[in-house]
Amino acid sequence: MGTRAACAPRTAPRRRPGAWLALVLWLASFAVSGAAADGWRELAPGVLRAAGMPAGYALTDGAAAVLIGAPRSSDRAALRARGLTVELALLTHHHRDSCEQAADWVREGVPVRAGKMSAAWLSPEAVANFWDKSMPRATPGRFPPLFERFWGQWNYFVQPAGSAGVSFDLEDGAVIAWRGWRIEVVATPGHSRDHLAFVARRGTSEQGRGQLVPATPVGTSRPHPEGQGSDAPVVVFCGDALAAAGKIWAPFTLDWHHVNSDGQQAASDSLRRLAATRPTLLCPEHGDAILTNTVAALTLTAERLERLALLKSFERYTKESVGEPPAYSFLAIDQVASPNPQGNPQPWTRLLPHLYLTGNTYALASKDGPVLLVDAYSLNLTQRVAELKRDFGLGPVEVVTVSHAHNDHYTGIFALAERERFAVWALDRIADVISDPWRFRAPYVDARPVSVARRLADGEEVAWREYRLRARHHPGQTIFGMGLEVTVDGKRCVFTGDNFYHAGQYTGSGGWSALNRGLPRGYERTARRILEARPDWMLAEHGGAFAFNEEDFRRRVRWAVDAAVAADAISLSGDHEWDWDLHRVRVEPHIAAVGAGKKLTAELVVTNPSARERRFKVRLARPEIIEAVEAEIVVAAGAEKRQALAFALAPGIPAGRHIVPGDVQVDGEADPVDLFFVVIVPEVAGSGR
Repeated sequence: MGTRAACAPRTAPRRRPGAWLALVLWLASFAVSGAAADGWRELAPGVLRAAGMPAGYALTDGAAAVLIGAPRSSDRAALRARGLTVELALLTHHHRDSCEQAADWVREGVPVRAGKMSAAWLSPEAVANFWDKSMPRATPGRFPPLFERFWGQWNYFVQPAGSAGVSFDLEDGAVIAWRGWRIEVVATPGHSRDHLAFVARRGTSEQGRGQLVPATPVGTSRPHPEGQGSDAPVVVFCGDALAAAGKIWAPFTLDWHHVNSDGQQAASDSLRRLAATRPTLLCPEHGDAILTNTVAALTLTAERLERLALLKSFERYTKESVGEPPAYSFLAIDQVASPNPQGNPQPWTRLLPHLYLTGNTYALASKDGPVLLVDAYSLNLTQRVAELKRDFGLGPVEVVTVSHAHNDHYTGIFALAERERFAVWALDRIADVISDPWRFRAPYVDARPVSVARRLADGEEVAWREYRLRARHHPGQTIFGMGLEVTVDGKRCVFTGDNFYHAGQYTGSGGWSALNRGLPRGYERTARRILEARPDWMLAEHGGAFAFNEEDFRRRVRWAVDAAVAADAISLSGDHEWDWDLHRVRVEPHIAAVGAGKKLTAELVVTNPSARERRFKVRLARPEIIEAVEAEIVVAAGAEKRQALAFALAPGIPAGRHIVPGDVQVDGEADPVDLFFVVIVPEVAGSGR
């Protein structure tokens, strides 16, 4: 609350006589500025915009220029042809499309500066660490810790190898004095954690060459430079903080975590900070320059983001938006939220004569003693299974089912003794992921493949001992989710994985996010299925078993519908299932091992979730690894197409992991898909590499 108060929009200052005329004349320059043949367009005196998306910008003073962003569109040769010398480049954030030319510019002698936080995702050492942590190696005979799993780092558009030579010295509140411009650095986290905006005012007497004026504490007012006054035009280079009034480019980047709304709230707060600068001109990297109603555009986007942040949480929705939430009980309060990275610490709670719970694992017992486990979690499961035999006379384990493709729900499979004596059953979608961890970019997947004995289809009924279990596809937290409906000791039960928690646990759900392939309409479909099944008990994971309440689930349906509407509102296309889908263009397998100089075959998979036919143009390239590969595919509405790809790897590639990024255009426009795939070049025996 303190931050919002400090950053609230200021009361409009009183303008000096003649100020309105100066502003009108300055804004009039926008109308007469046209696109030039060299790709640079003058938005206003001293402000140039590069053609293409993302758009680069240049501030000019005489024959000198400062570049904002380093996208492909920023043509320095064209600026030289205009007689401009680039003296400095400033990066708004680490995303590879925004800073594609940064390393090249450094090599050519242009000082490139970025935020201090950007070092974590842009310096070569940090980038190598990011990719290493995102793709752990399975070591035979070693049981890895929980968080050593695939794609657990929630960052997007990370460069393949970083940008050497960038100076990471910018921080919130600092001012760059450059010739006739005064450029203030404003931290605007949201689209990325390291995101910066630059607020430029002309007419300063500081006349620097890019040196930093010491930072001023956030919320502290600075005097206006001599000759500026409060009426001077204010140009805000806002990066990807917004794309248009009420709209965000690639809104999935706001998902800093699969549950929390930290990214959405941070983005909203950032836009309110920018609104407080009362900009005359907003310059987004993806989206047209905003010439009028700038404060209204920022405020509208901030309000939509605040609504979105609330709707990331079912708990907030049912308690704050609707009010008077229905009362219903936990079934085992001592188990709630009990699992930890080491395993299930609590001993078994006997929920029914033949149903037991410990943390992230349920045990369904046959009257004859054998056990079916739902979600086998962690190394200490061997101890818990031994307790079933010692304390209740149960065993052996005959079947293990997996509720969803997150490793905290199946690593116990690798811990249990006599692995060959029990079978793993999983929904077909889940089996695709856990049996082949290299196939998809799916978060929280274990590096060790799981052998699945029985692949279940949605709606399939399967018998185990005296029980009949019905498998259901339960999208929500992830599209790779399964519900199991079964009657135990007269109670109608649904094992629901991490989709639904009691409104008093976590945020009342497993959260929705693009990287997890879990979006609001998936929750809506699954909540409606629960209402149709009308179970007695919801057997949620993380110790969260609770009694079914009809009103609670009717609210969950409305929550999902409202969340979809809010996500649609912030999406440029108006359809969040398009804008929030960073996987709709992908390469399978996502990770592949192949020797240097060899051929690699894979599939390009293109999904079109929209309501009309789309033309996709895809380019995959990293010259030192593979020759560029291009494909053009027309995909009908709601359809998916696959196309074979063949890559020739360059000879002499060193052993290790190599990231190959891709660009996507849809119907001729840049598309927000975080496309890349990974090539692993193995060590050659005896080669020393």
